[in-house]
Amino acid sequence: MFNLKQELTVNLISVKPVSVEGTNYLTLWAYQQADGTNKAVIGGEVMKLSADPSLESDFRKLFDSVSTPLLQCDITAELRTGAANSTKLYVIGVKASKPSTNLAGKAA
Repeated sequence: MFNLKQELTVNLISVKPVSVEGTNYLTLWAYQQADGTNKAVIGGEVMKLSADPSLESDFRKLFDSVSTPLLQCDITAELRTGAANSTKLYVIGVKASKPSTNLAGKAA
């Protein structure tokens, strides 16, 4: 098994606690704006991620302080091997982003 950590800036849509067969985790829906380095990508991508359930209070604090439908934040994710040797990003950390850009990617 290998672990690769990645820092991503995303716009969170929702965070929901989930329990499957006795295993607790969080399901995150996030939107990530295309960074412009890949000309084949237009717009952005909606992603479904899993997160450690201990981060629920951190996410709750972030959402309590905003009133917009999307919450920009920086997440730390690592690539994990799951069932049937599939790999996925698993969120292990979260913090508020610096308010330097809006959803369109232009300076605020």
